[in-house]
Parts: sequence; C-alpha cells; structure tokens
Amino acid sequence: MPTQQVHYSSRQATDPDIKRWITDNVPDYSQRLSTKADVEQFAEESGIQKVYLFSAKQKVPPIYKALTSEFRNRLRFAFVNAES
Repeated sequence: MPTQQVHYSSRQATDPDIKRWITDNVPDYSQRLSTKADVEQFAEESGIQKVYLFSAKQKVPPIYKALTSEFRNRLRFAFVNAES
C-alpha cells in the first residue's frame, strides 16, 4: 500500500494533517461489493466467516480498516456503499 507524505509549511505539521495521514495509511483488506456478481462471489466463498459493513460513506472507515488488518486471516471483510 503506498504511503502519503504529510504536507506542511515552515516545518510545522498540524494535528489534522497528522490525523489525516494516519487514517489514510491504515491498511485496508476489505473487499468492496458494488455489483450483484461481486456479492454472489463473496458469499459463495467457503471455509471462512464473513463480515459485511453497509455504510452511506464513500470511504471505508479507519476503524473498519484496522479490524480488517487485525483479523485478516480469520475473517473476510466486505464494504458495501448503501447509497450506490
């Protein structure tokens, strides 16, 4: 996963800049489900428990990304944008 640089001037990084950098660089191992075929393929996978997150947000929340990282080999995570 590529990392992003914190942009700052006068050698000062603000708290929001640091927070944005940290949340943008949390690894995300969830699978985005946007079509019926994606959902069917994800549901048919056997041998592992699945977790679905339905959200109105466009981006995966940082806490969900952290969970996907922590439980990567024990659970499969899917993110579904409920608005689309």
